[in-house]
Amino acid sequence: MIAAHQWKRKREMGVELEHIDIGDLRGIALANDALRVVVIPEIGGKIISLMSRRTGREWLWTNPHLPLRRPPLDASNFGQFDCGGWDEIFPTVNSCRLPNTAWGDRMLTDHGELWYRPWQTLATEVAPCEIASLELAVCDPALPFHFARTLTLAAGSGPLIVNYELLNRSNRLLPYFWAAHPLLAIYPGDVICLPIDTPISSTHSIGLDLDTDSTPFAWPRMRLRSGKTIDFSRVPERTVGIAAKLFAEHVSTGCVEVRDETRRESIRISFDPTSIPHVGLWLNYGGWSGTAATSYFNAGIEPTTSVCDALSIAVRDEKAKQLELGERHFWQITVKCADDLK
Repeated sequence: MIAAHQWKRKREMGVELEHIDIGDLRGIALANDALRVVVIPEIGGKIISLMSRRTGREWLWTNPHLPLRRPPLDASNFGQFDCGGWDEIFPTVNSCRLPNTAWGDRMLTDHGELWYRPWQTLATEVAPCEIASLELAVCDPALPFHFARTLTLAAGSGPLIVNYELLNRSNRLLPYFWAAHPLLAIYPGDVICLPIDTPISSTHSIGLDLDTDSTPFAWPRMRLRSGKTIDFSRVPERTVGIAAKLFAEHVSTGCVEVRDETRRESIRISFDPTSIPHVGLWLNYGGWSGTAATSYFNAGIEPTTSVCDALSIAVRDEKAKQLELGERHFWQITVKCADDLK
């Protein structure tokens, strides 16, 4: 644990790390000149804030209908706790079983095994080279895996660097896929930037009469049964009442960006496309709500290792990653906010 006077001294040097109270929850905040990031370890390591310090824009969506709260250890319905922010999805989105693997006979939880578990804080550090870092992990010995995530911010205006480590601690093969799950607060007219003609597949939609012959399609336009097309790159008005789960496959540039051309700012998520080849897109434009309240207006921009929603399907189609006993996988993403759009 770092003493408060050390944090103050490091804040003066352009980097911050401090413990804060969020109701009855304990959070940890990291900041540099460009970003302030707030994490709550005890509710799935959730990142609840990703704010531009230059403009004050909060990039993460907050659900106005569901409060932050600790899920019970037997939680199984992610939608009941979908309060917004950034969760980690592992090893599946849809619940399923994977017998004859490290997962045994358990039913894997909706949206994975991480969001409802308390995470351990392994290390908080403000280094002499002006770097603030926070290492969290899920390392319950009863589980077949060890999952760790380290957030790092350097002094100045550098990006958030997120490093991951996954260990198979069982004596059987561990199949999985992973996705970051940040829900972004968006505005009509925002632009989602992916390479033109990137192959796109769809696994679910609401309020869209899709032409099944048009999937997969080339980013950004999908044909509807009426013959019209929809441009998924531009966020529509809040009243449009549609939603779609898409996968951008083999994103060659290794990045996805959301640009607010009115306010002249953007958020960019970058990754190594050899280890994280795809981007999941949950585009909810007033089409779905996990409560009885008004449907949500947000966008999940989700770098991922697979184009499946269920691990059982990913294994069947040979689209899952696998870890042998004692094997580790490492990967990284970076997040950068900018306010200098040309």
